Amino acid sequence: MTEKKNSVFELEKEEMARVSGGGLPYEPAEPIKKDPRLIEQPHCRLCRLKVDSYEGSYKCITKGCDNEGHILLPKDIVWF
Repeated sequence: MTEKKNSVFELEKEEMARVSGGGLPYEPAEPIKKDPRLIEQPHCRLCRLKVDSYEGSYKCITKGCDNEGHILLPKDIVWF
């Protein structure tokens, strides 16, 4: 090993041959698995169950929900 300016060392060819890499082998990331039941479907904000679509409007059809049968405004719908 020889020293250069600013205390930088350079390895000789024989030393370079013995050095092993410190990095890990590259492994591609797994694609994100999406649950088709929870992606981009409208749900009622109160009962969190899926709502039905009627010509661009949404209505909750869950029995006992306060929004049951009412046309829902965008603020009353969650998308997940």
